[in-house]
Amino acid sequence: MVEAAREGVALTGLDGTVTEVNGEAVRMFGFGSEDEPLGRNALEFIAGRDRKRVAVDMQQIRKQGEVRYIDCTLIRPDGTECPGEIRASMKRDACGNPVGLIALIRDITERKQAVRAAEEARQYAESIVATVREPLLVLDADLRVVSANRSFYQTFQVTAEETRGQLLYNLGNRQWDIPLLRELLEELLPKNATFEDFSVENDFPAIGRKTMLLNARRIYKEANKTQMILLAIEDVTELKLMQEKLIASGRLAALGQLSGSISHELRNPLAIIDSSVYYLKTKLRDTDGKVQEHLKRIKSGVDNATTIIQSLLDLTRMNEPQLARLDLRAITSEAIAAARVPAGVRVMQDFPEQELGVNADPRQLSMAFKNIVGNAVEAMEGQGTLRVTARSAADGRAEVSFADTGPGIPPEDLDRIFEPLFSTKARGIGFGLSIARMIIDRHGGTIEARSEPGRGATIAIRLPLNMGEPKEE
Repeated sequence: MVEAAREGVALTGLDGTVTEVNGEAVRMFGFGSEDEPLGRNALEFIAGRDRKRVAVDMQQIRKQGEVRYIDCTLIRPDGTECPGEIRASMKRDACGNPVGLIALIRDITERKQAVRAAEEARQYAESIVATVREPLLVLDADLRVVSANRSFYQTFQVTAEETRGQLLYNLGNRQWDIPLLRELLEELLPKNATFEDFSVENDFPAIGRKTMLLNARRIYKEANKTQMILLAIEDVTELKLMQEKLIASGRLAALGQLSGSISHELRNPLAIIDSSVYYLKTKLRDTDGKVQEHLKRIKSGVDNATTIIQSLLDLTRMNEPQLARLDLRAITSEAIAAARVPAGVRVMQDFPEQELGVNADPRQLSMAFKNIVGNAVEAMEGQGTLRVTARSAADGRAEVSFADTGPGIPPEDLDRIFEPLFSTKARGIGFGLSIARMIIDRHGGTIEARSEPGRGATIAIRLPLNMGEPKEE
């Protein structure tokens, strides 16, 4: 039986003296014959650095009669070494009395090399993944996070403890819990599928509203026959903003050509109509009220047309801001006062005691704020509450927000309300918020709309507290 074993086999007495070996053991150690190791202590064939530890294990087997697996370094008579695994157990006689040890010995050089190669490959792969700038997640078949690279932790400002082992859908504020994304990921492994450029736009904890593109594919670990998903995430927020600005600039260029060519042609007849209305009102002062009412409506129409022409010119011929040191609280209050808010709208101002200093063009910033206030008043149809809040934000910028109690903005229109000529109002032209965005962009700030239908809308503006030295007046 000893000779038929595929592993090396060595039998020892209770004192550790070798009493028998098989042919595989002879081959493994390079003995000249099966008699060569007999009578020698088995520890002589263990490398010196492991000998004491193996001796302790052998002693425990003799005392407790248990089977032990021992990893150690084997040494041959010629001094060469190899990694080995020993399965040692008690040898008993026919009466069950211990008479020695049985050791099954394996040369695990190839296994160790494979493990070392796999570890080196893992470290190599992880070093590559760690240097990838895109956030990466590795998910198991249950869509739990197996690992994430450094870029993921930095981008989303989370820790490994918050991420590893968690379901993808439970990360953060459940921003990845999207039915279509769930469907794509759950089908990816069974169908060996991939998907590319799946867009997610959401409010992410710590980093705010972002647009992310997701790419996913199946990866297979041959070593343990497991399937996983590699999910790459690309932040395209800035790219999307640049694309929107390019589109907007193209529209503005077209509007600029249009407004430049027709403003003069329209203003002249409007001025004639306006002066004629003034003359008729004077001459027909004593006529019935209907005549006066119609003249009033004509005058109102002329004023509206003039305002539209001026808005076109403001939008397409906006000068670079002439910066001056301003207190954001003061310029906001002045803009509210200049907007002539009707009595039916209650304005609540919530400002900090300390100054919010920004470098801005006072005329342009006031125009932006007046347009926003006017838009809110129109949305509330002259009745409601406008809450204006100014504060210093955590990212080192000043923020001012205008929250109304109007009907809100439909979700599908949120991304469009700053576009020229877009309006949610039946009689709106759609220049006020476009002008506001242009002004804020030119001041290095951001402007965004937030709304829930039926619960009003909020326009939030952020401006740098330190945008560089103001220009000399």
